[in-house]
Amino acid sequence: MKIQKNHRKSGLRAAALTLAAALVLTVIPAGAAYAGRLGEWRHNSRGWWYRETDGRYPAGTWKKIEGSWYYFNPDKYMATGWKKVEGKWYYLGGDGAMRLNTSVDGYTLGADGAWIE
Repeated sequence: MKIQKNHRKSGLRAAALTLAAALVLTVIPAGAAYAGRLGEWRHNSRGWWYRETDGRYPAGTWKKIEGSWYYFNPDKYMATGWKKVEGKWYYLGGDGAMRLNTSVDGYTLGADGAWIE
């Protein structure tokens, strides 16, 4: 009887460990598995910027961060509001994320975020 109880406990323990591992793999996205792999947002009185894990900062370019696109001005700060980039107008919300497939101020934005004229 004692052997059966221990066997049952080890079976339950193994099932619990398998379930825990499955939940961890489901909840944590692959890119976030190592905290050191993601950059970090920083802020001062001038605004927000993004520091890459290698110490660099995006400047004068678009950067996709956690599923949203952001534009960083040449001075490395995140842009907000209406921004003209390479001849196209884009709208970046107060959080800096580019808006897609919506209307802002009566202007329609497409799937690429650009104003549809």
